[in-house]
Amino acid sequence: MLVLVGILAVSAFVVGYLIWSDGGFVAQPEPVEIVHTIPGFSLRLPQVADVPAFLSIAGEPEAMKHHGWDTAMLASFGHEQRSLTLDALQKSTMVAEADSGEVAGFTWWGSRAGDPNQISIGLHIGQIYAGQGVGTGLLRAAILVVQGAELEAWVRTATTNLAVQKIMERLGFSPEAGIEPHEAPNGETSDSLWYKVGLGARAPR
Repeated sequence: MLVLVGILAVSAFVVGYLIWSDGGFVAQPEPVEIVHTIPGFSLRLPQVADVPAFLSIAGEPEAMKHHGWDTAMLASFGHEQRSLTLDALQKSTMVAEADSGEVAGFTWWGSRAGDPNQISIGLHIGQIYAGQGVGTGLLRAAILVVQGAELEAWVRTATTNLAVQKIMERLGFSPEAGIEPHEAPNGETSDSLWYKVGLGARAPR
């Protein structure tokens, strides 16, 4: 009798777990390419669903307020490593791998910034080390601004790291205007590179 009760208890637990977990053990999806679209801006990027994008971000909330970032977005800026799970107009997490083997995790979203023709897009990148999650943020608090129907958007990386350059180019961004000094709101200085991308650009294979 006790054996029967035990079997029934285990069975009930398993069924309950499967219901709670919406199907239980689900196979990892195959890598897919999806199109992330914000009104007036579309960019194709590769996505791999089974790699967590934990990013270490350096930035100052006060410096972002004039771009129309809401409280949830501002709260994401800091020096602690965290998972970005922001409730915004559009957000996605994705990863990309450069030809040289570097892998980076990305999170980006869009926010209306007062002017209906201006969209600010935050793009963050952190290098993923095998089995160790993501390291320090390599692209710090970059802002993409799309003005109306212009066919180009710009983003500046606060680093000239070669891995970042390769990954940005892999994503379809092209370096422009060379290297220039960059000073972060917290006073840190570094070299930076400007990149541009056309609307609807497709990442090179």
